[in-house]
Amino acid sequence: MRGSLVTIKLDDGSALGKDNLENPVINMDGNRITLAKVEEVFINYFEQLVEDCCNRIDVDFDYQFGKNRDLIDKNLYKELLGYLRSERSKITQNYLHELKCSFSEYQALCTGGKEKQSHKGINLENVSLIEDEQVEEGHAIKRLIRSCKEHYHEELLTLDKYMAGLCGKYSIPSHINPISPEKLVGSLEKSLHFLKINTESRIALYRTFDSNVLKQIGFIYQELNEFFHASQISAHIE
Repeated sequence: MRGSLVTIKLDDGSALGKDNLENPVINMDGNRITLAKVEEVFINYFEQLVEDCCNRIDVDFDYQFGKNRDLIDKNLYKELLGYLRSERSKITQNYLHELKCSFSEYQALCTGGKEKQSHKGINLENVSLIEDEQVEEGHAIKRLIRSCKEHYHEELLTLDKYMAGLCGKYSIPSHINPISPEKLVGSLEKSLHFLKINTESRIALYRTFDSNVLKQIGFIYQELNEFFHASQISAHIE
């Protein structure tokens, strides 16, 4: 039995469609326009969350650092907070740049390109082969991803299928979806890579972004799902 043909109707009159049980049918122009709109919506909201987080980064970092601050010389700790304040603009710029790169890579994949393999971060598949501090950081990153996926399970279940439809596919690996927890946390990791801080401080910084950014993006996922629905986009959702 054939599935019904579903389409994405866009403002310019173009359309993206796919037979949800058989061969995908995709209009490349429609794909490009729709994905650009997804990027615009996501980045606009996400940028505000990141900026708000960075504007008070020293206060929230202090909270996440907790009792560990008592183990550090007060003057050194004061310097650490000052250092983070001085780099907050660069952190914001780096994070948004990484996210935009993720969207560009996804756009390329959807139009026949190959997945970009370069990654400067921690190889979580080989944590036993690297230093203890990197192992600790790697575990912290994995916890962030797992927590985010669990927190937004329902939203992502639907959104992943919509995003896959933009590539004319029924499913895509999470690590290539530009708005997946894997990508958001991976982009965060790379955006903080330049900071000259120890692992303990870096993990506290991850927790800061988790609390003030990643735990606050549910409304963005909902907005995107509503956008797809309002655009008459359908997905083969069990």
